Amino acid sequence: MLLMLIWRIWHLRNKLSHGKDVPLVPATVEYLDSYYKSILLAGCFSSEDIIKGKMSLSAALKPYHAPKPPEVPWPAPNQGSVALSVDGSFHKEDGSAAIGMVLRDDKGEILMAAYQFISHCNDPLEAELHAIMQGMALAIQHSHLPVVVQSDSSDAISCLTNGTLLRLAYGHIVLEIKFLLGNREFVPQKINRLLNRVADQLAKYSRTERATAVWLGSVPPCIKDLWPLDCNSLPK
Repeated sequence: MLLMLIWRIWHLRNKLSHGKDVPLVPATVEYLDSYYKSILLAGCFSSEDIIKGKMSLSAALKPYHAPKPPEVPWPAPNQGSVALSVDGSFHKEDGSAAIGMVLRDDKGEILMAAYQFISHCNDPLEAELHAIMQGMALAIQHSHLPVVVQSDSSDAISCLTNGTLLRLAYGHIVLEIKFLLGNREFVPQKINRLLNRVADQLAKYSRTERATAVWLGSVPPCIKDLWPLDCNSLPK
């Protein structure tokens, strides 16, 4: 995608150098979007099929379904606290994993969002523990308030209150979590998976795209339609 953008800039620069008109920005955005979808579509077919024109547009142009607000409201933290929602995504076939973390205030406004690709994990629980550890570290950096740690994994969230997982293969991650507990007030909160879909989407996006990023005071495009449904300050 970055190469396509650079190529387009170079192409428009050449047109300007030769005194030609260049299209407006929206036209370029539409052109690049269409080109990118064509590349993705081509990856689903053989060269022979492409040459013969056997590609189906329906394979790339999937209908868009806007997400619906959860039936039960997202549990916002009390005033004077922030909520850290975390989740992990694990692919059993190749052991790849990723984590998603989002830090929100009592109105649901995003203070920080992050996702991180992990090249290998042993199981889903290890991915969940990575999400808690990395999320806690980021929460300490980007807020001075007490933190409610929200996870849909009972086993993972239990590491904040007991040492059972210390004896397992990922005890070193639990030890790091225990260390972080001494730097801030962290309160564990088990939430329903349906109420953790923002962090879940961040983790899934990171694993499929093999991407890592931190967003401060802004919203990653992959959750732009989801997070307002949780935000108490915005109309549902």
